[in-house]
Amino acid sequence: MPAEGGADHKMDRENHQNAGRGVTVGVILAAGMSTRMGEFKPLLPLKDTTFIKRIIHMMKEAGIERIEVVAGAKYNELAEHLKDEKVELLYNSQYRTTQMLESVKLAILEAQRSADAILLTPVDVPLPDAAIYRAILQNPGNADCVRPSYHGRAGHPVLIEKRIFPAILSYNGRDGLRGALKDAGADIAWIDVNDPSVVMDADTPEDYQDLLKQLQRGKEYIAVAGGLNVDIGGSSLAPLIPHDSNPGNVTITSGGVGRNIAHNLALLGQRVFLLTAYGNDQYRDMIEKEAAVAGYDLTDALRLNDVGTAVYLFLNEPDGNMAMAVNDMKICERLDPAYFEKHLDAINAATLFVMDANLPEASIEYLTEHVTVPIFADMVSTTKAKRFLPYLSKLHTIKPNMLEAEVLSGIKITDGESAKNAAAKLCEMGVRQVFLSLGTHGMIARKADEMVMIEAYPAKAVNMSGAGDASLAALAVSHLFEKDLKESAEYANAAASIAVESLTTVSEKMSLEEVKTRVQKMHEIKEG
Repeated sequence: MPAEGGADHKMDRENHQNAGRGVTVGVILAAGMSTRMGEFKPLLPLKDTTFIKRIIHMMKEAGIERIEVVAGAKYNELAEHLKDEKVELLYNSQYRTTQMLESVKLAILEAQRSADAILLTPVDVPLPDAAIYRAILQNPGNADCVRPSYHGRAGHPVLIEKRIFPAILSYNGRDGLRGALKDAGADIAWIDVNDPSVVMDADTPEDYQDLLKQLQRGKEYIAVAGGLNVDIGGSSLAPLIPHDSNPGNVTITSGGVGRNIAHNLALLGQRVFLLTAYGNDQYRDMIEKEAAVAGYDLTDALRLNDVGTAVYLFLNEPDGNMAMAVNDMKICERLDPAYFEKHLDAINAATLFVMDANLPEASIEYLTEHVTVPIFADMVSTTKAKRFLPYLSKLHTIKPNMLEAEVLSGIKITDGESAKNAAAKLCEMGVRQVFLSLGTHGMIARKADEMVMIEAYPAKAVNMSGAGDASLAALAVSHLFEKDLKESAEYANAAASIAVESLTTVSEKMSLEEVKTRVQKMHEIKEG
């Protein structure tokens, strides 16, 4: 046996033997050699703790008082690390040559005298929180075994009741715990959870980085997928004169519909991660610095050496309306289904998902088929809006302008009545919520059984290009706050009014407080 460390070996055994029925022992399987990882997994850092300490703390928070750690490789090092944790250390002397099931059997042999169940997890699944552990412990159907599942994938931790301990101990097959449970004819209850942490294990350094990203995002966040580009914008001080040099203001900032929505969401107080692509070129530093300051996460974005960052070049008239624009968005073609498949778990763990029509149609098809959270979609332009036509029934919320609504609905919009008909048609085509922008005339908000019309908030417009992005971000936030149709439209209009008063596409004045203030002012104007 290895030399004893400071951890509490077989701690307080007599007390536990007298605990009676209902005791569940937490079991952490940590005997492996971490060969593929290259570092000892139990001691890998997770923020201000380690893999194994996080699991111990989550188990204790869930009410598990007795915890066994099955160790093998680097036993003494692990014992020293856990000397203050009041856990039991068991030694699997055959850790080099046996499967994980042997560690499970060792834990059962030690626990069975005083416990009615064990709740076990491998040490490389450290992210499930105490709420997950509590949900598994409940076992409302009194099943032999309880496991979490995430979109059909089996996860951890696993609850095993004492009545099937003998069957597991006698199993000598090659299929591990799964084979033992199957051989025992165990009744397995599956608890569906919308949390990828239960299936996120860390076998490789790449897996470890994914865990760190998931931990950084936390529980509540919005996923956004779409275009990121550099906006080079010119605003003329007087009506534009063709074929001449026009005095005005020129700005260079990060832009792109997806990026602008992500930026607005961050300013509205949301945690956001953005799935996009940009070049490893002269714009990279500006893009990453602006993301860091704004607070949206570019960790999973593609950074490409063989193609440049997208550029959007536009000219505005003095009233803020766009006169013309040129865009170079070729890089968006690299946002293909394979890229999104890699990040699907993170998308489906979000509170909602926003995507824009800069994505290739193949990716739009993939995402609408596989994303399980509400999808909010930005049409971008009349040309790109057509990419969503086959998938409208999969969308929760859209915010088209009149031209985009015409393309999608097939109804020519010439007045308020035809606009209402177009919005109704889009709901008939399967969209749950339609917010049809009428520009300075306000917005039509439509669901299958409800329609409201909202006046535009009075604003001194200097740049109309960011209004739609701000509106969709506000609609996403209003959904999280469970606002009704009318309130959601008011949020969208207020956010748009903030955006159009800024020379930059995303206004520095954007905030949830300012949106609420403008909504309240609009109420006061109507009441006055």
